Amino acid sequence: MTWFVYSAWEGEAKLELFRNYGLNVIPGDGFLPAVVPSAVASWILLLKRFGTMRLSDVLVPAVELAEEGFPMYDSLHRSIAGNTERFLKEWPSSAEVFLPEGKPPPLGMIFRQPDLAATFRRLLTAESGFGRDEGLRAAHDEFYRGR
Repeated sequence: MTWFVYSAWEGEAKLELFRNYGLNVIPGDGFLPAVVPSAVASWILLLKRFGTMRLSDVLVPAVELAEEGFPMYDSLHRSIAGNTERFLKEWPSSAEVFLPEGKPPPLGMIFRQPDLAATFRRLLTAESGFGRDEGLRAAHDEFYRGR
């Protein structure tokens, strides 16, 4: 299982890296301390070690939800609204997703994430045509080494 990549920061997230960004401590939130790049590797590792299903079996519902969307609900709306300024100043690419027209999606609005769906579809395409384990590796490699 040595082919799993756990983080884009692997071996790099040292205090010196953060000091080079003018930070004296590792931030408590934001993208620098985030482990999001390892999320896909974690999902695939869990499927490989403990699961019996293919990635497509578990990811298709997420693709559908990202494509078709869901009504914006109160706690997500409040979370986005509470971070609006940070989205706009610090995370402009996330602001494009979470702040349509520069503001939080109103309650009840159907919230879609077509780029996320497209990313998931790339993983499913990479997986297809292989056996289970080979398909998991192909999806992993597509995310970390592909486009």
